[in-house]
Amino acid sequence: MMGASFLTKAERTAYAGNSFSISGYIADINFIDGLKRVEANEQDLTWETFIKAMEEGPLDIPMGGTIDFSGGKGRGIASMSLLKYNSTTKAFDLVEGIETLETIQNK
Repeated sequence: MMGASFLTKAERTAYAGNSFSISGYIADINFIDGLKRVEANEQDLTWETFIKAMEEGPLDIPMGGTIDFSGGKGRGIASMSLLKYNSTTKAFDLVEGIETLETIQNK
């Protein structure tokens, strides 16, 4: 986001701490990775080829961890961390490191 040339500096700063914009960024990156997989497989883009490409294996999340739709995994994400935005430093501070969903659900 901070490298988005189409946004002003003030807009980039405002979006940096917005959890919705971060979620959208992660979704966009993974969507683009799926498109790249379809292209790498030299297939026409259809719903079927896109879904198959997304199910090929894990996709990296820019902030750490992966999303994996392979093997019938419908949720995609298998682990996550908890970050808190620090308005003083204008950065995210780690609250909880990356844990599996099973570990989080068992707390």
